[in-house]
Amino acid sequence: MRGSGSIGFDFGNLNGEGSLIIRDFLKQLIVNVVKGYTNYYNSTQDFHNDHILRYKEMQLNGVLCPAIASITPAYLTECPCRRKTDAKESSAGHIDYWIYYHNTSFLLEVKHAHYYYKYRKNKINERFQDAIKQLKYVHRYSYPDFVPNNSVKLIKIALEAIVFSWELKEKKDSDKIDASGSIEEFDLIKRGFRKNKPDFSALWLLNKDLIHKFEEDGGDYQYPALAFIARIF
Repeated sequence: MRGSGSIGFDFGNLNGEGSLIIRDFLKQLIVNVVKGYTNYYNSTQDFHNDHILRYKEMQLNGVLCPAIASITPAYLTECPCRRKTDAKESSAGHIDYWIYYHNTSFLLEVKHAHYYYKYRKNKINERFQDAIKQLKYVHRYSYPDFVPNNSVKLIKIALEAIVFSWELKEKKDSDKIDASGSIEEFDLIKRGFRKNKPDFSALWLLNKDLIHKFEEDGGDYQYPALAFIARIF
């Protein structure tokens, strides 16, 4: 994508009924998110080009909403639902997004994590499994609100955004940042899942002009890549 860098998609074994709509939706969503990140960066020159990548989950949602709105006007945030807690009981809750697109209702639960290159300390797997669990137990009596008739399909997507973070402990480290190095790191992340492995992934390698140093928590960081993983059911 011009000015942003490159985006790679892996749809794995995503085939069968409705797969073309799912592929189309996810690809448009990720491309629009990347556009949003890039436009924000380019629009904050007075602030030395701020980056949403350095913020946490709430600011990701700030990019996701316009990305979804550019695909379809029919969506809700914090959509109310009921989750089954045991055989007899259910509890009230919320799903991050309900989205209606091409005669399909998508329930989208979103998580966010930072992946630190040198330390590999992260909660990527834990948060991904939480998103899957939150969708899995949505009570079946919630569905009439999302699926008004039998012709409308229901698709659940657990989506996690992973920000690749590099701490610059020495000045010379800033010369080592290469966004393409994130490809191998991302493969390691995906191979690390023991259950509920992602069946979709995308990796945005930032244009080198979008990568520069930020001071965070007493250290200096750069953010060369943003990845997405998803479980679809």
